[in-house]
Formats: sequence, structure tokens, C-alpha cells
Amino acid sequence: MKFKVGDKLFFVRTDRNGGPGKPEECTVLAVGRKWVRTDVIQDARFDPETMEGDGRGYASPGKYYRRIEDYREERRRDAAWRALGQIFDSRPPRPPSRTLEYVARILGFELVTLELTPEEQKRDPFMVKLGIRGK
Repeated sequence: MKFKVGDKLFFVRTDRNGGPGKPEECTVLAVGRKWVRTDVIQDARFDPETMEGDGRGYASPGKYYRRIEDYREERRRDAAWRALGQIFDSRPPRPPSRTLEYVARILGFELVTLELTPEEQKRDPFMVKLGIRGK
């Protein structure tokens, strides 16, 4: 991916429990050969190949997204994978190259979006809850 100074991105910090935080808009300040620097936190930089923030020897502080829709889609995929995993005793790693709709269809299920309660929407406006319906 190519970036240029001034590009607007979204940064999602990894919270203390390892889950995603709330998206924050940030701006690209500099583009180098290996790192892209942003203004989201002091000395923030990320790998443009993986979009992962550089923890400089520690865990990544979070992940960058070009569009907020990309973040929402990733959250939707993760929620769908968790929903599918509930029917198994153990959950294999999420398949990167297949859509979850495809996996569910092969298993004979349909993924359905569930309504969020007002409290859930207030707590996390990007939350996605999916359920499984047998065919």
C-alpha cells in the first residue's frame, strides 16, 4: 500500500485485555522505506504491509486502517468466527482466504446479524453480534 503525508487513517489501540479499543482518526506525518509515522501518539509508526503499530520491542500498540469500514468488516468477521466457534469444542484459527459466509454455508449454517441492546450500542458503537441458524 502506498501512503503519502496528509493521508487520514484510523488507529485502533489494543486495550489492556488484548481486545480492540475505539477507533481514532490520525494523519500520516512521514513515509519512509520501512515505517509510516503518524500523529496518533508520540513517535507512532506502523508497518505499511501489516498495518500493525510498532511496539519497539513490546506488543503492538494497535492497528491502523485506511477506512473505518475496513475496521467494521474485521470486527464483523471476528464476531462471525466466534459465533461459528461456539458450535465446536475447539476453535481452529480463522481462515484468512475464505469468507465466513462460505465456511458457514459448507457447514450447513447461515450467519445472522443480531440486534444490539441500547447499552451495547452505547458501550461499543462498532460491536457486531452474529448468530448461527441451522438450515
